[in-house]
Amino acid sequence: MDMGYSPADGLVPCHNCGRNFAPDRVGKHMQVCTKQKHRRQFDSRKKRVLGTDAEKYVRMADRPEPKRPSNWRQKHADFINAIRYAKGISKVEAAGGDISRLPPPPRSSNPDYIQCPHCTRRYAPQVAERHIPKCANIVNKPKPPPQYRR
Repeated sequence: MDMGYSPADGLVPCHNCGRNFAPDRVGKHMQVCTKQKHRRQFDSRKKRVLGTDAEKYVRMADRPEPKRPSNWRQKHADFINAIRYAKGISKVEAAGGDISRLPPPPRSSNPDYIQCPHCTRRYAPQVAERHIPKCANIVNKPKPPPQYRR
């Protein structure tokens, strides 16, 4: 309920909960606020799905995902190498050279990808979860990609 006050109108914050009150009411609030125990925030989503089939999925989603180490240096180096390769192609084209005689572009490796143990291809984590069980049952597997020398 807004009584027309704003922080510019001289509201005083409570030292316990941080809420703002009019100067004549903050004293009464602080008496009540310091006596109360701090309650956890009510999560209506948990209460709504309690006892249903969706309960197991809500609990799974509450877990924080592990933080992956940043690999921005590797991504930056791959980006710079790709730009240098593209500039080299442009120079050969401008000079009238044959692009097919140039070496293939540098391979970029993404450390976030997971390698399939059956076909040695690399996939994003969620895609790898789907691919690896299917690939284990495939009889006619394609040859693994050629390994470039570095």
